[in-house]
Amino acid sequence: MSHDEKIGAGEFASRLGVSPETLRNWRRIGIALGNAAVNGRVSYGNYDIFAGTLMLHLHRAMFELGDAWRISQKVSPWLASSMGIEVPGHVYSTAVEVFSGDYPKYALVTYGSNTILTDNASDLDSQEQMVTSVVRLDILAEVMSKTVSEL
Repeated sequence: MSHDEKIGAGEFASRLGVSPETLRNWRRIGIALGNAAVNGRVSYGNYDIFAGTLMLHLHRAMFELGDAWRISQKVSPWLASSMGIEVPGHVYSTAVEVFSGDYPKYALVTYGSNTILTDNASDLDSQEQMVTSVVRLDILAEVMSKTVSEL
C-alpha cells in the first residue's frame, strides 16, 4: 500500500485480523481509527494500520482494550514516524502537545487510566496516582518494526 493510499473498512478489518462489526463496535466505544467522511464511510491508511496493530498487541499482552487504545494514541506518532510512516497532521500535533520530548522511553498507565509518557524511570516514584503498568517503548518498537515491513 502506498503511503497516501486509503482502504475501506473490510480490507482494514482483514489486515488487523478482526471483523468489520468489531470496527463498528470500536467506533461506538470511542476507538476511532480512520477518517470518517460526511457520508459516514470511513477510510484507513498506513498510520491507522500501525496504530490499530499496536493497540491489538497491547491488548493481547493483557491490557484492557481502552488502556491499549490510550497508549496507542500517545505512542503511535513517535514510533510510526521513526519507522518512516507518515503521521496525519492532526494526530501529530495533538501528540506533540502531550509530550514535548524527542522520543519517550516509557508509557506509564496509572490507576485512573491516564497514560503518561516519560524519558525518566524515576517518574514511576513521583506519580500522584498509582502506576498500574509500564510499557518499555524500545521493546514495543521492536515488535512494531515487523508490522512496518508488512505494510
